[in-house]
Amino acid sequence: KFEDLLGKAEKIVTELESGDMDLAKSISQYQDGLKALKKCYELLKSVEGKIQVLRLDDDGNATLEPFQSDAGDAGS
Repeated sequence: KFEDLLGKAEKIVTELESGDMDLAKSISQYQDGLKALKKCYELLKSVEGKIQVLRLDDDGNATLEPFQSDAGDAGS
């Protein structure tokens, strides 16, 4: 679930920022955080393809268009 993965990543960031872990544990946690964020990104990309935007033209006619993110492919 997206919220669970994001929560896991946030918890890992907090733990890493505390500086209370040894290097091996920090690296392991960092890798786990990257995996969680990658999965979040994949989930968002899959949902993005299902979203449509309602647009009105100058005459007031409504059309549905595919959603296009302004974020680009920063995670690729």
